[in-house]
Amino acid sequence: MHQVCSSDFVSTKWLAHIYAAADLYISNDFSYTGGPLFQALATFCSLAKKNLNDTLAIFNTTRFISSTMLAEDLFVQRTQSIIDAFKRTTIKSFIQPFNVVRDITHSNYLMSGLLTNTLIFVNDFLMAIIGIKYYNNESCNCFLTSTCLAPLTRRSMNGSRIFTIPGLYIGCYLVEAMRSSSLECFYNQTCLEQVEFMLESPLSFNATVLDPSRSQFHINSSIDALLSNAMIERWYQNVSWSNYYKQCNPNVCTFTFTNKYNILYIITTLIGLVGGLFQVLKLIVPHAVRFIRHRIFRAIPPSVTSPNNMSEGIDPYNVYK
Repeated sequence: MHQVCSSDFVSTKWLAHIYAAADLYISNDFSYTGGPLFQALATFCSLAKKNLNDTLAIFNTTRFISSTMLAEDLFVQRTQSIIDAFKRTTIKSFIQPFNVVRDITHSNYLMSGLLTNTLIFVNDFLMAIIGIKYYNNESCNCFLTSTCLAPLTRRSMNGSRIFTIPGLYIGCYLVEAMRSSSLECFYNQTCLEQVEFMLESPLSFNATVLDPSRSQFHINSSIDALLSNAMIERWYQNVSWSNYYKQCNPNVCTFTFTNKYNILYIITTLIGLVGGLFQVLKLIVPHAVRFIRHRIFRAIPPSVTSPNNMSEGIDPYNVYK
């Protein structure tokens, strides 16, 4: 999980530290809305942990079944495909409810408990009149969109100083404001000390800043960017083909070796084959010819010729010798 989920900034002591300083009931003042904002962040973390534990429990019951023993490269390829699908499912199951809640909240124009999206006036007849709240110099109203934002500030007790907290916003809904905010101020010790100084909380609390070297996310990354990764900092996986081999315990293993020879090897092999063939033919052909001639001559019967018709000086009995 992201380090903020185990940091001081989601602890009950930090929330109590902010709530104890609530003295200005103004929606864009940190003492008033800072506590609910960080409470929303703590809820994000707890939901992310529960979602990860639930999906891991389901994943750990999944069996990898193959009819035959897989080669190591094919095994790694298939298991990586399963792990990638698990990551996508984990992130989707976490972020989807947030988007559903966003659509339902805005379409029904639900009133914020801290009145961050509405204004309530009481007229002379003691009747409450509900108005629409505007942000960004009256250019964005919460009735048309739920993503209106304004920087979150902290006023001093006498109102003489105003400190704008870097990265934090207030808007129509606290959840939307927290999703658009970043934690850049809480990576910086000087910025955190300035927040503490301006907060003037009666409860002392020494928070430890976040460490940027422990995160793959930039310090300016929005909380929504963290939510899009299910608040997971890094994925750790261990794919062991040797354990798979031991578990499978095959009785017989066979493999096919495929090799591609170069042209020089092919030429020398052909020359060797042709030369060897010539040597074999030199030994076989003479014997084969004599054998064939012998069989042919034995198959032809001798001609019967009278002595008177025979040529002079020729012995008929020597013809087939």
